[in-house]
Amino acid sequence: MTDCPCHLNGLKVLVTRPEGQAEALRTAIQECGGKVERLPLLAIEPDVRGTDRQKLEKAFQFNDLVFVSSNAVRHSTSLLNAGNARVIAIGAGTAALLEEHGIRVNIVPRRSTSEALLGDDRLGEMQGRKVLIIRGHGGRELLAEGLHELGAEVEYAEVYRRVTPPPPPADLLAAWRERVDIMIVTSEEMLKNLVELTGFDQNVLQSPLIVISERLQNKAETLGFRHVLLAGNPYPADLLKALCQLVDR
Repeated sequence: MTDCPCHLNGLKVLVTRPEGQAEALRTAIQECGGKVERLPLLAIEPDVRGTDRQKLEKAFQFNDLVFVSSNAVRHSTSLLNAGNARVIAIGAGTAALLEEHGIRVNIVPRRSTSEALLGDDRLGEMQGRKVLIIRGHGGRELLAEGLHELGAEVEYAEVYRRVTPPPPPADLLAAWRERVDIMIVTSEEMLKNLVELTGFDQNVLQSPLIVISERLQNKAETLGFRHVLLAGNPYPADLLKALCQLVDR
């Protein structure tokens, strides 16, 4: 049973996580008295190529393995030979999934961001350490660049790709104000897809939006969103607290 920070009083929440990754949040919102509208803004497909496969099979040759998301875990563990490498998970959900696969996690930063990991004292001395970042194809370079600056040797194993889903149903856009009170978006790519797939619709841009970092908040405001709220993390408990800000107004 969800520990509800407030009663959502029928608040209609647009949840945009990919299929198969929204259940926990959907359940938490409904148990706290909210209603959920689904609009997946990303689709995830496995995509492990030859050199990446080899890196996973010989991951024991690295000092540190960094899993950037739950998807990185889902699409890598069947090939992974971690040996005694130190395992780092960005996000509690990522860490929990690794533990489910029998992989002990050594470090989880307090916030689910690359910036939080780079500022985590538990990293220790990184000079000369070999680091494998396990992620999807493409993405931000901030983590690798930060680890390089700390003296580490960094490589990637890219194990999935993000696919843009089809546009939202016409009936959802037509009845947006009646069906959506607030939206939750947890990545920059999802935010970009939201505005592009809805054609920069003014009803969408005027709806309150919850994001999970100041970087996303700034991006959303640049794109024209009028009311942007900040949640501390992408976990259901933190997102519920942010939803309560709208209910309490």
